[in-house]
Amino acid sequence: MRLTSRFTPLIILAGFLLFSLVAAQGTGSVETVENHYTIIRSRWEGQGVATVELQGMFDERPVLSDIGLIRFVGIPAQKNREAIVHPMRFQLWRKILESEQPHREVTYRDQFGEHDIVTDQAEWLILPSINETLAIGDLSKGEGQHYVAYDVIERTSINQTVVITDALGTREVTLTAPEFFAVPVEKNHAGTSSRIIDDRVHLAIYRMQQTVSVDVTVDMGDQFRNESVDLFIIFYLAVPAEKLSE
Repeated sequence: MRLTSRFTPLIILAGFLLFSLVAAQGTGSVETVENHYTIIRSRWEGQGVATVELQGMFDERPVLSDIGLIRFVGIPAQKNREAIVHPMRFQLWRKILESEQPHREVTYRDQFGEHDIVTDQAEWLILPSINETLAIGDLSKGEGQHYVAYDVIERTSINQTVVITDALGTREVTLTAPEFFAVPVEKNHAGTSSRIIDDRVHLAIYRMQQTVSVDVTVDMGDQFRNESVDLFIIFYLAVPAEKLSE
C-alpha cells in the first residue's frame, strides 16, 4: 500500500477538526491523558547530536546517554474512531547510541488486556514536539511527556485488527507483538530539565503486520534542532499503557 501527501497545514487542520477532541489531562485512565501515535520511519541516519542525562522509571540514578538524529516521527492517531486526546502533540524518536541495560520482566495493561514481557536495551529517546507547519504553540514549552523506549525481547502477539485514522488517512491494520515498551523519563540537557508529567502513563509500541508506504515531508523541532524530515514507512502504533509490575 502507498500513500502520498505533503502534510500541508490544510490537510492536518481539516483532519484534526474532523476527528479530534481535546480531553483534560491528569485524571482518569491512561487512554484519557495520552495519545495513540502512528509511528513513521524517517530517512535520517547520522551521528550523535547531543549528550543528555536521563532518569526513567527503570533507573535508580541519572544516566548519561548520547542521542542521534530523528529515526521515527509519531503523529496523533485515532484507534477505532476514539477521540485524539492532544491533536497538536507529536513525537520525535531519537536513537540512543549506546545503552547497557539488564533484562527486566514487566507486566503492563492496555486496551488489549494484560501482557507479560521482557525488556532489553534502551533504544529510543521519545521527545514531544509539534508540527512547525501549523506554527501553533511554543516548542520550548511543550507539555508532552518524554519517554525512553526499550527493546522487547520476549512477548506474545496480540493479533488485533484495528482502524487507524491520522493526518495521512484511514487504514485497517493488524497489530502483532509489542516491539518496544516506553517508560516516562526525566531529561536534563544544557541546564534545561523536562519533568515526568504522569508516571502512570507508558507506551506499548506494536508492530503492524503490514507496513504502509508514504511520501511525506514534515518540519519538526525539539530542544536540539529544527529539521525538515522525510518520512516513508509506517511501522508501528503506540498505545497508552500502565505498568503493573517490574
